[in-house]
Amino acid sequence: MKRVITVTDLTRMYAGYVCVAGLAEDGEMVRLSAPRPHELEVLAGGQAVFFPSAVIECDLQQHRPEPPHTEDYRYDPDSVRWLRRLDREAWRGVLEGLCYPTVAEIFEQPIQDDHGWHIPDGSGPRSLGSLRPVEITRLSYEPGAEGSWGYRLRFSDASGARYNLKITDYVWHRYCSQRRGQGNDAASVAAAAAPMLRQRDVILRLGLARKWAKFPGRCYLQINGIHTFPDYLAGKTLADLEL
Repeated sequence: MKRVITVTDLTRMYAGYVCVAGLAEDGEMVRLSAPRPHELEVLAGGQAVFFPSAVIECDLQQHRPEPPHTEDYRYDPDSVRWLRRLDREAWRGVLEGLCYPTVAEIFEQPIQDDHGWHIPDGSGPRSLGSLRPVEITRLSYEPGAEGSWGYRLRFSDASGARYNLKITDYVWHRYCSQRRGQGNDAASVAAAAAPMLRQRDVILRLGLARKWAKFPGRCYLQINGIHTFPDYLAGKTLADLEL
């Protein structure tokens, strides 16, 4: 069935793959889970097709929920068609409409902090949600629980709970990589971006990673998207962030 979807999440994965999710016109959150798009498909003819705030049409063929990843759909990649881009106020309205006051309210499961924040695999009504952090305390480039280095954001929510989550936002990584290509190291890129985030209205897209071999019963929390008002990208899309 063809559906019109506003892209909300573009998540960096392994081996160049990305995870695309968005809000369908009827209010359902959907994730294009199979086949998984590759970053080479994000741009078509020099134009960004998948990026947050893009409105696309797509043929969703089979709902494949696996809690907490209840949003998963098999889709026809040849059916994807870019329609338009939302203006900033409409885009802000979409994100705000998906906001929860706290992280716990997004996932509706007990959140454990043991080698990182996670919930049990196989439970929960959703794996995606928006949050406006109450305070951003640190942006850093550091090793995570799995041993790999990456950008991480420390923040608190309306309940006072504090988190330090890995940033898996594909656009954010391209933005930081472009700045590293200008002669900056990762730590200085993070240090320069931290005050910018504190000075703007920030809405985070939070998600849950898939279970993995080391901890097969856990789905770790991650930051799928960082969106600021004013826009830290100044209206740019992935097509403008080519390295």
